[in-house]
Amino acid sequence: MSSDICEKLSQQGLRRTRVRHALHAVLEQAKQPLSVPELLQVFAKKDLPVNKTTIYRELEVYKKNDLVLELQFGEDQKRYELKQEHHHHFICTQCGKVIDVLPKVDLHKEEERLAKKHRIHIQQHSLEFFGLCAKCK
Repeated sequence: MSSDICEKLSQQGLRRTRVRHALHAVLEQAKQPLSVPELLQVFAKKDLPVNKTTIYRELEVYKKNDLVLELQFGEDQKRYELKQEHHHHFICTQCGKVIDVLPKVDLHKEEERLAKKHRIHIQQHSLEFFGLCAKCK
């Protein structure tokens, strides 16, 4: 677990537990955002017995401490990834593959322009692209 995350959790009075360490490692190594069932599969493959309730509880701790993003790509389930450089996603509608996308357009400036024009305060935005990946095309 990175020292930044350890420090942030310890500032909240939270210990570095085996499950927190494992959850961080799995999310850090993931190539795409993971759902709770996918997280449980990874833990099972690593022979780490963790129940679903514990995963949800730990994800809530991570969300509360602004360490993880909760994403929903038009599915019934939510997906999670560690907070990192702001980016968006391409989701293959056939196989479900998720690819990180970094648009060349400065969306922060666009948010500022919209906020000023409409006299609003934008707290966050979501931009996903849906289609077929190279394999499914």
